[in-house]
Amino acid sequence: MSELDPPVIAPAYQDRRIGLVVGGVIIAIVGFFFVLAALLAPIGQIAAGDGSGQPVAWNVVGSGVCTNLLIAIPAIWVGVGSLLHRRWVRPIVLTVSVLLAASGLFECALLPRVVARTLQRTAAANPLPPAAIAAAQWISLVVMLVLLVVIPALYFWYYGKRDVKLTLEARDPVSRWTDGKPVPLIGACVCLAWGAVYLLGFSLLLRTAFPLFGTVAPPAVSRLLWLAFALFSLYAARGFYRRDRAVWTAYFVVFLAMGASGLFTLHHLGLRELYARSGIPAGQADQILGVLSGLDHAVVAATAALVAGWLGFLLYLRRYFPPAAAEAGSGSAKAI
Repeated sequence: MSELDPPVIAPAYQDRRIGLVVGGVIIAIVGFFFVLAALLAPIGQIAAGDGSGQPVAWNVVGSGVCTNLLIAIPAIWVGVGSLLHRRWVRPIVLTVSVLLAASGLFECALLPRVVARTLQRTAAANPLPPAAIAAAQWISLVVMLVLLVVIPALYFWYYGKRDVKLTLEARDPVSRWTDGKPVPLIGACVCLAWGAVYLLGFSLLLRTAFPLFGTVAPPAVSRLLWLAFALFSLYAARGFYRRDRAVWTAYFVVFLAMGASGLFTLHHLGLRELYARSGIPAGQADQILGVLSGLDHAVVAATAALVAGWLGFLLYLRRYFPPAAAEAGSGSAKAI
């Protein structure tokens, strides 16, 4: 008589479905706000053009609409997924939370000087007292810290809980595309895919400048190079998902070269010259450069930190990509 197998006992956990619903509703609401921003962007640009007497730059309007929709659609998708307790939501929320918190820290580091210069420009005829500028700096800093750092950190803390993971697995017992993949690897795939789609729209709608170690490529060549990098990023997202070591190596080398080229070009040309060669309308460029006046070195440092952070993350991901010899050995073992 054969011995009976012991029953499988599911691990005990606290059901977190209410928190998943609340978190999903908030994310979806944020997505709908970006839909509204996409709808209102053309109206604002038309009104600004009528007031200044300059023609409306429809390519800039289109890029703004696409950017808002590229944020809105994934946010609504993830929000609905959390409402429905889909297990693929967790790695995406964890990834986006880390990205928002990291970028929020960089933005908050530059924010006080940006706020001060903005107030000085808008109130040039009637300068504000230093106390008013300081108050505006502190208020804006606190608001941005809460929105871009504290709230993403809370999402990371909540969705990273073991109870949340087990709740999703219990309420969504079917196999999903995120199963069997480390969370950082899923995050990299999502970033690469989203960035590729953004670059496709960015390069098609705007006359973008592709940095080439101190100079920029001509407009037509720049557009082709950005399109090529966008398609390569899509290919890299697929390769990362499949844990292809050769794809990881190729992407790391390409991004390292592009990051070095972009930083050297930004430092060599400066923001004003780079904006001029990017084809950004003069009025819009003046507004941005007026706010960032004197912050060239800070922008270069922040950009360098972001590039270094992404490269460091890629090096961390390398552990999830088995060498080609190991893959071949595994395939041979399966065949036998």
